Formats: sequence, structure tokens, C-alpha cells
Amino acid sequence: MDIKNLFTAGGVVMWPLLLSSVLAVGLIVELIKFWVTISTRQQLVLRNVLNLYRQNNVVSTIDTLRKNPDISARVLLKPQELPVGVMTPVVGAPFFVYLAKSKVKK
Repeated sequence: MDIKNLFTAGGVVMWPLLLSSVLAVGLIVELIKFWVTISTRQQLVLRNVLNLYRQNNVVSTIDTLRKNPDISARVLLKPQELPVGVMTPVVGAPFFVYLAKSKVKK
């Protein structure tokens, strides 16, 4: 079945589906570009900060960190964050066990 017959068989639903798919692919490409740019910038700033610190240039190190507060906060505060992927099973598993046991009793 070629594309023309597929769209004819799908009817009106195929056009919004095609538009949504193209839009989703475009957004995925844009987000990948965004995160690669952020990651590259973060690596450059951190490399610069570590080089300044190794040279015992603490004042320039602090100035560089102050000029890039988003990067320094992301690196310094990352260990304090608790990922949702860890928290969800810890809270969700006992809740679902409770639900399962309450359904069995009835």
C-alpha cells in the first residue's frame, strides 16, 4: 500500500495525525539541540572554573561562578535533588499494595 492509498483509506483523521507527527519530530529535534547546547556550555564553564581554582585564582573562580549562576547551581545543588524516579516507587508501591489488599478483603 503506498502513501496516497494509506491517506485515502485513513480519511480525515490522517491529516491531523501527520501534522502532529511532524510537529512532534520537530520539537524533539529542537529539544535535543537545546540540551546539547546547554551541556556544552556547562562543560566549558566548569572546565574554566576548575582551571582557575587549580591555579589558586579564587577571586576569578568566584567571579566566573557568579556570572553563571544557573550552571553553578545546577552542579552544586544536584546532589540535593531526589529524582522522581526514586520517589515514585517508594511512595507508590506501598499505596498499591494497600489498594490490592483492600480489594481482596471485599
